Amino acid sequence: MYVAFADEPVRSGRDVEHPAERGGARSPPAGSTLSLMDVRSIEDVEPVVEHNGTVPVWWLVNSREMKEITDGGYLELVSEFEVAGGGEVDPHSHPTHEFYYVTSGRGLMRIADEEHEIVQGDLVHIPPNAVHSLRPVSNHAPIHCFCFAVGLEDAGEIDYTTH
Repeated sequence: MYVAFADEPVRSGRDVEHPAERGGARSPPAGSTLSLMDVRSIEDVEPVVEHNGTVPVWWLVNSREMKEITDGGYLELVSEFEVAGGGEVDPHSHPTHEFYYVTSGRGLMRIADEEHEIVQGDLVHIPPNAVHSLRPVSNHAPIHCFCFAVGLEDAGEIDYTTH
């Protein structure tokens, strides 16, 4: 996982080392604020052969890694979506941990005041109630994503047609 700090430039997911290579999460430099942007790429992870040696698996989120922040939650939704070239997902927020996995294309992901380019193979974690949006980098080519969200225990029903 790459966690940027407010005093650092945003880096591409391809420049990021894997948590196992770093020995764990980084601590922010003195006076820095923690970033909301969490983008992980299959380019940064070596596959692990699993299921009796039959399948390579690229772990973008390790088992139970997000248990503490999603504890008490539930699977809110699973979807797939495409943003056409020149289009945009309107800025919105909702009380879920939302995850976008880019299956094709390139886009500019915005969470709060941060923007980061995302590409095929990237997984983005969007924290609860964070204003976020996505648009393709090109006016002529779409970005296609798989999406899932973990709802918060006490959150009410969400009308996604207006969020």
